[in-house]
Amino acid sequence: MFDVIIIWAGASGLFCWMLLPKDKKKLILEKTGTIGSKVLLSGKGRCNFTNTMVGKNHYLGDQRERLDQLFKLFWAQEMIKFLMHNGIESKEEENGRILLKSNKSRQLVDFFIQKNHENGTKIQTETEVLAIEKEADHFLIRTKTEIFTTKKVILASGGCSFPKIWASEFAFSFADHYQLKTKRPQAALCGITVQEKLDQLSWSSVFAKIQVLEKEKILLEKEGTVLFTHWGISGPVIFNTSLWLGYHYEKNFKNLRIKLTIPADQITKRLLSYLKAPKGLKNYILTLRPTNLRSRDEAKVMSGGILFEEVNEHFELKKMSWAFVLGEALNITGETWWFNLQWCWTSAFCCASFFLKKNSLIESTK
Repeated sequence: MFDVIIIWAGASGLFCWMLLPKDKKKLILEKTGTIGSKVLLSGKGRCNFTNTMVGKNHYLGDQRERLDQLFKLFWAQEMIKFLMHNGIESKEEENGRILLKSNKSRQLVDFFIQKNHENGTKIQTETEVLAIEKEADHFLIRTKTEIFTTKKVILASGGCSFPKIWASEFAFSFADHYQLKTKRPQAALCGITVQEKLDQLSWSSVFAKIQVLEKEKILLEKEGTVLFTHWGISGPVIFNTSLWLGYHYEKNFKNLRIKLTIPADQITKRLLSYLKAPKGLKNYILTLRPTNLRSRDEAKVMSGGILFEEVNEHFELKKMSWAFVLGEALNITGETWWFNLQWCWTSAFCCASFFLKKNSLIESTK
């Protein structure tokens, strides 16, 4: 019997496991043949692993007010210092993004793998978990070929975006089986398709104030660079708008409008021609009618997950002792610039700290 089994070797799973007590018998089960797939993809392979502006206002989910207290325990600076202490340097770029100085995400994944091996953690790849069954004082982890027994289980299966790395809806099937509350997944951090034909503006960009309107009511305001495509609008500020739209409105965009207010110094000949507007205005307005979010294949993350209210401050399920849920499996989703990876580190740290505290208490009573 294992002391702890973690479901999948992603960011939160790998980080949590390297922090756990060395004397515990630990196993990570990874569905694919690749460890840390999403970390490898972060920052287009340069590893954008955190952001200095981490805080609840950059996330969506239930009980979001709990986030800042958790981030105080382990936020961006703690992760930067932790890696520096282990010989991994980082650098800051625009919008608070922190990347590896080496520009190689493989460096971080290899570090995690090495530390897990040193910590006595066994990692088994190409092992898809089909079910987690709760017995009286332990769990049965069923795969296609084996059944593992463990005293404790940590679900770190992530969200269901990025089909190319075999992301799945396992967290939702687990939640449905044990009647845990969920927010169903929606594509997030992706482009937005619109009714208007924007071929004339394709692959041009403009800095603008963005408002999401329902009739005359302003629902959301942001500003940033908008990239026009033949199907709609894209770019980081639109990715964050898509997160908000999908979370709050799912696919019911019928009564919504996206209003772009473009300053005169941003107007190009192409835009002026498209808008059929006179020269010399202070601002130019382009109103678009959103129809959908781009597909899951293009979404950097999916919003939704097991509701945050289902876990305590140690990320243990309130309804099931010794079962924990971390990272993107929960209904907490960050904006672009990789706020989601910091959420993985923080949730993993809080969970591992609880294990270490428990272990210290047990040792002190011997």
